[in-house]
Amino acid sequence: MEEMSKHGRIGDAAMKAGMDRKTARRYVQAGKLPSEMVAPRAWRTREDPFAEDWAEVVALLEATPELEAKTIFEVLEERHPGATRPGTSDAAAARALMARGARAGP
Repeated sequence: MEEMSKHGRIGDAAMKAGMDRKTARRYVQAGKLPSEMVAPRAWRTREDPFAEDWAEVVALLEATPELEAKTIFEVLEERHPGATRPGTSDAAAARALMARGARAGP
């Protein structure tokens, strides 16, 4: 909050930064930037839709690493018909598979 150091008025500094003055006061009192205040999350925001099939996904990726996530999703749907997870679209599944496949671990 560079503005705070210029004139010392937290309300003006908060207004120029585009935040509420109570939020600005919290950052000034902590002596940290907003990006430094964010604590890393250690919990999942939702259940892993591929937890049950992850061994199959790893086996597919080891056998043919050039497979795309969409193809892996289609293979899983073919092997387990009707097992589409609620709330999991093809695009979300593809992103999840690509992210998890890059790490090669559940």
